[in-house]
Amino acid sequence: MIAYLSIGTNTNHRANIEAALNLLRQQVTVTAVSDIHEFADHRGGALVYWNLAVAIETDLTQEALKRDVLRQIERTLGRDRSSELVTIDLDIVMFDGKSTPDIELDHVAIPLAEIMPSS
Repeated sequence: MIAYLSIGTNTNHRANIEAALNLLRQQVTVTAVSDIHEFADHRGGALVYWNLAVAIETDLTQEALKRDVLRQIERTLGRDRSSELVTIDLDIVMFDGKSTPDIELDHVAIPLAEIMPSS
């Protein structure tokens, strides 16, 4: 299955992105990585986010990918969903050709456009 992920962080940017990509590569096949883009917090906060998109191949279901890979990486890197500091955020934005509403957000759409094949 091909999936596209959005990865973002607003603290210790480069180290968190590199760590997330390394952990991701241990569990799935990463086939493409976009450039890193800097965005203001889309919820109006003061922190700057770094975002990128990643294409992967996996045999996992969407639910297993989210639960067993993405959330585990977030926990490993210290993600605290009650904090405004986001060590790492990994989201599935397209799985098996079906997209999520997040695909419309600039911080998702712009990096994703770099790695999605043209139709």
